[in-house]
Amino acid sequence: MFCVNQGFPKSARLRRRSEYLALQTRGRKMHTRSFLVFIGPRTVPTVSEDPGAASSSSIAPSADSNVRQGTLQLGSTCRIGITASKKVGGAVVRNRWKRCTREAFRRLRTDYCHVDFEMVVVAKKDVPIPSARAIYDELRPFFERSGGGRRSGASSRVGRGAAGVSNDAS
Repeated sequence: MFCVNQGFPKSARLRRRSEYLALQTRGRKMHTRSFLVFIGPRTVPTVSEDPGAASSSSIAPSADSNVRQGTLQLGSTCRIGITASKKVGGAVVRNRWKRCTREAFRRLRTDYCHVDFEMVVVAKKDVPIPSARAIYDELRPFFERSGGGRRSGASSRVGRGAAGVSNDAS
């Protein structure tokens, strides 16, 4: 049995405003009970966009170079951006939303290691703060729909199932 890195590295996050806006423009918009989710295919950053790159060429990095540098990890193909506006609550409430969402995403990333997409999760106002477990159950259908079967040996998480995921026609 192998150990999968369950961290939350920078490569698993949307970090720039332009990345959020691009995904919100080109992505598919869906609603859950607690979130508005924009989901779209993963864009491959070029070497020049990679802040840690030494070269300024505009070719995409190969998987071989990532393996040599030790940056390619199992379960590292999907990325997330989390947004919680002041309408959701004060700083403590917003940070709790983000922490619980990051934890759920970190676990989903580990269980569904073959998915390849980006998502922006926007917390809805007037919704009580769900637990990381409830968020896991709400976000799981997005990973399952993206063709990501559970990795062999993934722990079974028995829960309430999908938490009312619906598509938005617009």
